Amino acid sequence: MIIYLVLSHTCPAKYIPHEAMLTFVDQSTVDRSTEDWLDGIEARLQYDAWYCGHWHINKNIDRMHFLFHDLACLPEKGKAK
Repeated sequence: MIIYLVLSHTCPAKYIPHEAMLTFVDQSTVDRSTEDWLDGIEARLQYDAWYCGHWHINKNIDRMHFLFHDLACLPEKGKAK
């Protein structure tokens, strides 16, 4: 499926920014089912850009954009960076 833009609260599991994890939380107790589910969706999509914010960081990985304090102007269709 071809999608121009994806907006979600969290990101697919393969993009989880491990440096943003809270060190005082036992990560083995954290439910990652949404991130795993998004992995499956991301694998089936063709998309220009994906924006999420759950991790409270400003970072770009490929077409994945994590927003916290930053703002983003949405790109024109077919022109995402």
